[in-house]
Amino acid sequence: MCKGQIWIDTKPAFYARDSALFATGDALTASSAFTPTSGTLYLTFGRAYPGTISNLSYAFVAAATLPANWWFALYDDDLALVAQTADQTTTAIGVNSMKTVALTTPYTVKRPMNLYAGFMLNAVGVATVICVGGALLQGVATIGGVLRAGSSTTGLTTTPPNPAASLTFVAANLWCIGA
Repeated sequence: MCKGQIWIDTKPAFYARDSALFATGDALTASSAFTPTSGTLYLTFGRAYPGTISNLSYAFVAAATLPANWWFALYDDDLALVAQTADQTTTAIGVNSMKTVALTTPYTVKRPMNLYAGFMLNAVGVATVICVGGALLQGVATIGGVLRAGSSTTGLTTTPPNPAASLTFVAANLWCIGA
């Protein structure tokens, strides 16, 4: 996997506004939504800053129908799992909702670094997730040698894979924050 940096090492203003230590983009640039495939891990590149990330949050515009499993995770830029939430099993994901889920073990960031936010939902009808960055930026596969977003491991249910499979580009930068 090609490593690179696309942000400077000073937290952008929107991190302070959102009290975030990690983000895949600014919520104010939310411009579209994406309906993922059930049971597939989706990873979106973001930048993390020093502190302890205790939870991850995603925003949804359409509800999930009959969810069986869903979870969030953090991966390093080698696609190794560094933190995860518990499987949320049949917990509902509603229309126009934000889901914030605690990591099973908080993740401490010691220096600014790249991470991927991971999202997986196994359901009859998959919830639609908010994307950031605008249509033109979402169509750009790499910036600074970093693949921005993609699908990874398929056929998932209860636990995140470690490591995740290599990414296949998807033009959908799922919005996630970690605080």
